[in-house]
Amino acid sequence: MGMRRIVVGLGNSVLSDDGVGIAVVRQLRDQGWEGEGIDFAEGHVGGLRLMETLAGYDEALLVDAMITGRYSPGGVMRGDMGEWTGMRHTWSSHDTRLSVALELGALTGMKLPARIRVWGIEVKDVDTFSQDMTPEVQAAIPGVVREVADCLREGR
Repeated sequence: MGMRRIVVGLGNSVLSDDGVGIAVVRQLRDQGWEGEGIDFAEGHVGGLRLMETLAGYDEALLVDAMITGRYSPGGVMRGDMGEWTGMRHTWSSHDTRLSVALELGALTGMKLPARIRVWGIEVKDVDTFSQDMTPEVQAAIPGVVREVADCLREGR
């Protein structure tokens, strides 16, 4: 069996810009990337629940809204998983940080991704109940979709 990968869009699609990760995943699904060892998931949770979603995969690609104040809305931060501050759903006040959850999972012998790539998109509005994103964040989606698709293409 070949490499198994999962692409996870994190966020809440009814809280304006917070749905940006889900929007990226939906566009990738619409382009036909699902299948052949590639799965997609949408979620609004972090920590232990997100770790459980990643279990069993060789690689994970996460797309999430971030609030850092260091980037303009629509700015994209990308790289391998680490202690990413500002990511909206890799932590939870009711759970634990994803990094801690991954450590716990590894200690229990869970098969977890050897590599986790992350795209964080700086957002502007995560408080308005709306399925519409701000123009700056909406404009970032096509570029992130291309980058994630390129990563998926690399593994084929």
